Amino acid sequence: MSSELLAQYDSVDRFFDGFARVKKKDKEFHICPDGTPAYKERYDCVSPVFSPEGLAWVREAGQWFHIRRDGKPAYTERYDSVGPFFQGRALVRKGGSYFRITPDGKPVE
Repeated sequence: MSSELLAQYDSVDRFFDGFARVKKKDKEFHICPDGTPAYKERYDCVSPVFSPEGLAWVREAGQWFHIRRDGKPAYTERYDSVGPFFQGRALVRKGGSYFRITPDGKPVE
């Protein structure tokens, strides 16, 4: 990783599958190998990697959800916590209930 790239951000994680998580001015997002942001959105916290489903978890204003590689939310629902996707399912918590969702945010029956 170049020193020029490191100088642009407060912190830079390793690249994985074409993206690296960075932090700049208390916001996190992903960058491409050339150092350009992968998307325009900025979040309070983002996962270091995208799942095989192409989703990463994020936190914004105390609420958790998943984004696609373009930085856009994968669904409209917001949760108290979310986990990473594994085999097409992610564990989420809303209120006192835990359940699994699909990549489009639908609860698994």
